[in-house]
Amino acid sequence: MAEPQPPTVHEGADTTSVPASNNSDRAAATALSSLDTVDPTDSTPSSTKKEVDTQALGDAIRQLDVTSASSSTSKDSGAEARKAAAEKKREEERRKEEERKKVKVDAADVGLVAEACDVSKARATDLLKSYGGDAVRAMGAWVGAEA
Repeated sequence: MAEPQPPTVHEGADTTSVPASNNSDRAAATALSSLDTVDPTDSTPSSTKKEVDTQALGDAIRQLDVTSASSSTSKDSGAEARKAAAEKKREEERRKEEERKKVKVDAADVGLVAEACDVSKARATDLLKSYGGDAVRAMGAWVGAEA
């Protein structure tokens, strides 16, 4: 059984609409919503043309055109932002790679990691460089990656 609803909640009401901020927005919203409204007392066929506030409807359509034009502009700036973020990420990866190349690893650590993790010495060297030469962290990361 359904729970009782507050008196402000109406069945079938559109809850996704945003309240209009000024009179022209309210008129446009009313004009657009009246297109979907069905009058149960109306005996005329639904195929007849409804009377609509054409001024408000025209304003609403113009606002939609402006909104879609500005959203395409924001899509362009969004693409630029994604491109800049990708470039920043690539630069960060290049910087980390340069730092990783500078890390010196002990040959004994390479042998230990290679044997313990059952990897080649080249892979063990890469692991050690990735973790700053710390054999324990490198092996722990390798085991965690295997799980």
